[in-house]
Amino acid sequence: MTIKGLKSDIRRLASRIGADEEPITMVTITVLDANSATCSMDFPDMVGHTLSYRITGHYETFFFPFTEMTSEQAEEIAHAIITHTRQVERLGRLFPAGILDMTLEPSGSHRVALPPPNTTAKEYAAEMYRQILESRISSTSVSEAIQ
Repeated sequence: MTIKGLKSDIRRLASRIGADEEPITMVTITVLDANSATCSMDFPDMVGHTLSYRITGHYETFFFPFTEMTSEQAEEIAHAIITHTRQVERLGRLFPAGILDMTLEPSGSHRVALPPPNTTAKEYAAEMYRQILESRISSTSVSEAIQ
């Protein structure tokens, strides 16, 4: 087989298995601009977007309240969380896609606010990731101390 034929076969197989496609990061089910200047919607503080995503093998739920951010801002932060998790955990091509949906605030979720001034969504996502891991470590050590 020639090099040209081999390259052609590799491209054909990559296309067939989807290896040449960009992986899906997040599926957005509902987009709603509740903070729009043209039409202000009065949602209670417990309504917003949620994102469940696996971090080191355990699903975490993030809540993005409409009273604090728009859908576009929530999508940006959610995408940053997913991207950071994928980079840190290096799961290869087999990683879950995040699902951003609109709902009431689930109990036990991480409430997300806008990043502080002069902080990018990427830096903010990295800090949330670190805090989640630290809270797991501290809760594990507390439960071991009780036993």
